[in-house]
Amino acid sequence: MSNSRSVPLRPRSARLRRMEQGSASLVFALGMIVILIAFAGYLYDVRRISLAQIHAQDTLDLAAHKAGSDIDIPRFEVLQDVVLADSAQGVALDAIHSAPSPEYNLSVQSAQMMDGGTFMAIRGEISVPLGFISRSFGISTAKRSFLTIVQPAYGIQHQND
Repeated sequence: MSNSRSVPLRPRSARLRRMEQGSASLVFALGMIVILIAFAGYLYDVRRISLAQIHAQDTLDLAAHKAGSDIDIPRFEVLQDVVLADSAQGVALDAIHSAPSPEYNLSVQSAQMMDGGTFMAIRGEISVPLGFISRSFGISTAKRSFLTIVQPAYGIQHQND
C-alpha cells in the first residue's frame, strides 16, 4: 500500500480570475495603441510623399512651360519651323534648381533635345525623407523616377466649335 495522499485542487479564486482578465485587457490595449501609432506614422509618410510629388510635378510643369517658350526665333523667321532654342535646356534646369523644395530633393539626371529640337526630355529622381516610424524599420527615403517631355509653345490655340 502506498501512503500517498492526493491533494484536491482548489478552484481558482474569483480575485485571481479578475486579475488575469485585467492583465489580458491591458496587453490588448497596449497592443492597439502600438498599432495605432504605427498606422499614424504610415499615414504621415504617405502624406509627405504625396505632397512632395505634387510640388515636384508643379516644378516640372513650370520648367517645361519656361523651356517651351524658349523657341529658336532665327530659325522660325527663316524656315517657319518652331523648335526649341539651344538655351531651352538651361532654362529648364534653372527653373528646376531655383524652385523651392523644402520637403524633398529633386535631382535631374539628364535634359536632352530630341528630334532636332522638336522635343526635350528631362529625366530625374525625386527623393522624400520619411518619418521616425519608417526609419525605425530601416526605410529612410522614398524615391521615384520621373520623365517630363517638353514641346515648344505655339501660343494660344483655339479649338473650332
